[in-house]
Amino acid sequence: MFILLKEIITVMVGLITDFLSFQLDAYFYIWFLILFISSLAATLVQRSEGTITYSTAECVGINVLVVVLYLVIGTILARYFASFEDQQIVAEDKIMLYKISFMLTSAVIIVDIILDRLKRVRKFSYSLEFLAGSAVCFLLFQLSNQTDWIGTKLSLSYIVMVAIAAGVYTMAMKFLLEYENHKEK
Repeated sequence: MFILLKEIITVMVGLITDFLSFQLDAYFYIWFLILFISSLAATLVQRSEGTITYSTAECVGINVLVVVLYLVIGTILARYFASFEDQQIVAEDKIMLYKISFMLTSAVIIVDIILDRLKRVRKFSYSLEFLAGSAVCFLLFQLSNQTDWIGTKLSLSYIVMVAIAAGVYTMAMKFLLEYENHKEK
């Protein structure tokens, strides 16, 4: 447990340091803003509908933390899954790890926003949340492989592992939100 906590803190400090040093490419900052704004907009819509009782300032803070936490976990997973196979992903290549992490975070946020809108009409099971997160992530990484955007070809098994992680992300978010709602009642 201590090793995992140390890894999370190390990656978080590295990510924040890399962002604040402005040594990353501009598209990372734009991508972060897009993720944050879309997540915040979805949260503010939920707030206006009455499903969330947080203030606007709390919504901003929560969404910044959520996006940063997703990116940190995504970076850790990208590095961890690369150790399973002979991937051309080097643990020290932060840019490649950040690209994978941003793609993973994008898939999770997209699925979360879409399913949240669809939940107004119908309630979804955990398995559907898992499948939706996994499918969107799988498609994003397959598209990335076709365009060689990450800088290396990812193996199918690596993409499947990352897609499963995205499915677990979305399923965990549903569980946490439902747990919070039950706790408030």
